Amino acid sequence: MQCAPLPAALPSRNLPAPLPPPRPSRRLPPRHRPSLTPPAPPSPSRLSPTHALALPPRLFPPPPKQSLASTPFPSAPEAIPRPRPFRTRLPVRLLAAGFVVLALLGYSSYSAPRLHSPWLQAGRQPGMHATVRMAGAADFPADEAAAPRLASSQAAAVRCAHAVQSSAEWARLRCGPPPPPQVLQLNGEWGERRRRGRRARPAERARNASALRAAEESGDGGGAMDCAEMKARHGVLVGTSWGTLPLAGQARWAELDCDTRDPSREAARALEREYLANYTARHAAALAARPAARRLGGGGGVGASVPTVAVCVCTTSRRTNASRLEQLALFSIMLPSLRDSLMPAAAPRRTARRFGFRLYILFDAGDAFYDDGARESEVRAWLADELVAPLARRRVRLEATLLRFENEMRKPGPAFNFMMAAAFEDGADYLYRVNDDTKFVGAWADVAVDTLLGFDPPNVGVVGPVCPEGNTLIMTHDLVHRTHLHIFEHYYPPIFSDWWMDDWISHVYGSARTAKGPFRVRHFFGHQGTRYEVDQAHASRLEAEIESGRAQIARWLAREGPRASARQRSAASAGNAEGDP
Repeated sequence: MQCAPLPAALPSRNLPAPLPPPRPSRRLPPRHRPSLTPPAPPSPSRLSPTHALALPPRLFPPPPKQSLASTPFPSAPEAIPRPRPFRTRLPVRLLAAGFVVLALLGYSSYSAPRLHSPWLQAGRQPGMHATVRMAGAADFPADEAAAPRLASSQAAAVRCAHAVQSSAEWARLRCGPPPPPQVLQLNGEWGERRRRGRRARPAERARNASALRAAEESGDGGGAMDCAEMKARHGVLVGTSWGTLPLAGQARWAELDCDTRDPSREAARALEREYLANYTARHAAALAARPAARRLGGGGGVGASVPTVAVCVCTTSRRTNASRLEQLALFSIMLPSLRDSLMPAAAPRRTARRFGFRLYILFDAGDAFYDDGARESEVRAWLADELVAPLARRRVRLEATLLRFENEMRKPGPAFNFMMAAAFEDGADYLYRVNDDTKFVGAWADVAVDTLLGFDPPNVGVVGPVCPEGNTLIMTHDLVHRTHLHIFEHYYPPIFSDWWMDDWISHVYGSARTAKGPFRVRHFFGHQGTRYEVDQAHASRLEAEIESGRAQIARWLAREGPRASARQRSAASAGNAEGDP
């Protein structure tokens, strides 16, 4: 008996229907899209009919409705490709790299303050410049003699810690001498920053070499010789750059105190010692020689109808190439802002009736720009047209004069003392010392005078504006009553010829008689820069001068305080009554 033959194809109704293909993805292109179809099972054309029937239905999908002989041989299953990573565009990558660079730069610049701030807050270091933060009476101990001279506030530490990264900024903020050797060992940032400074110019290298020869000729084979050798060999610029001096040499430099033993400055120090020996006589002779054309008022300002406020400013064209008035900060910044601050639009209306104003502008004899007859006439004409006349039209009284001073030391200290004494001699009641790159911001006369009148006794103290530039821990501009020159022989101690004058006056009166603001100024010290050399050795005299000044104030108060209180209160009330509408 013969068996029936097998059918050519299996009936499709007995097998499950195939699954539909997956939907294509919209995120990846077709060539990157992975295949979600399972691999094909072995083709039934390669098997015998018996074997095909023995396979489970789940692993053997139904073939198409055609003969086994006509079924094509399938290709090998395609490998599943991996999705390629997401590609960012080039600008995005550049932006990310820029953020990384900025973050690294910010971290490197902030690393030094974190290391130096404990040193700045730790307490007084030997020979370090003393600083007291300006604040209210609550920030000072009851015993002012026990008040620390070194700023302990976080603000002071942060400012000086940031300044330690640059010797020029450290010197500008007057944070004191360079860090001691133990600090240099903790953090090399000071040395690294200064070592990356500019190299000495040929003229500076020549001066360094001459200083070395001078040290050799002086016979001092110790500290002065070592300092001169380091300066000449490594191109050190005192207060500016370490040159190529390594950290060990910087520690040696600080140990020898080479900043104050610079042989190249010995001639200047000898001139200073000789000048200070005859300071009082020179000062009196300069005041007596002042011609009548450079004087204002009739003197004896106590009997004037209204109090007089003298605005005093020193100016110089040194280290500038100015050929016109507008190229100097005095005529482009300071004087226009002074005029605007006295206008009724900025100042209260009663200011014009309450005060009279005087302007003293001092320049050095021999100044290449100012010390010329034609130039002086031009300056006077500018003052009359741009300052005096506009204020007179608004009923504000202002007089102006020019002072010529024989400044042998080429330092601001002697010029300041001469200028303030000239205003005192002319009878000014209030003296306001400012800089030629100062910009007045808003009204200031009423609030400053009222603050001085509020002291006990009245007018014994100092006030200053809020200035966001420079060292904010002290007053860089100061206003006092003429009583200041009854207490002290000179406006500033003569020893401070360049810096530390404003440090002294910020601290000598103590917290009870010192006030800052609320009137404001801006200080554009970058307009013409520093125009004189700074002797860092003067910092060691600051504490002694502050203590001496406080002793003079105490003696004057014990002798004249009660009478001054009664006299000045009556004069102040009379002056306010005349100034009120």
